[in-house]
Amino acid sequence: MFEKIKKRDGRIVEFDSSKITAAIAKSGKATGEFDEREARKLTLRVLTLAHEMRPGPTPEVEEIQDIVERVLLDSPYYQTAKAYILYREQHAQIRQMTTTFNVETFISTISACCRSIVSDGICRTFCGRVSKA
Repeated sequence: MFEKIKKRDGRIVEFDSSKITAAIAKSGKATGEFDEREARKLTLRVLTLAHEMRPGPTPEVEEIQDIVERVLLDSPYYQTAKAYILYREQHAQIRQMTTTFNVETFISTISACCRSIVSDGICRTFCGRVSKA
């Protein structure tokens, strides 16, 4: 199978199929449709399909998650497939908001730190300190 996987941040790390099993098991437990034993069976399907599809020598996390979705959609576990897809979408939105927030916060902080607002002889810095100018 795969030896490495590419994370979202670009790092290459060891491939660990137990993470696939854990994600599938959490989804199955959340819906009450199956247990860890079934999650292991579904993981084998994911690995088999990933091998057949050959996303490359070092697949990306998103590619493997897409295959997990496909396996769940092809299984009788509709509620789990739906929960897994929604979970992925929610976390994609959270990552997007975090990235946007961090960029905006960084720009705000830099702008505020690079200038002082002087009004009536009082200098206010970004940190909220007040000092006489």
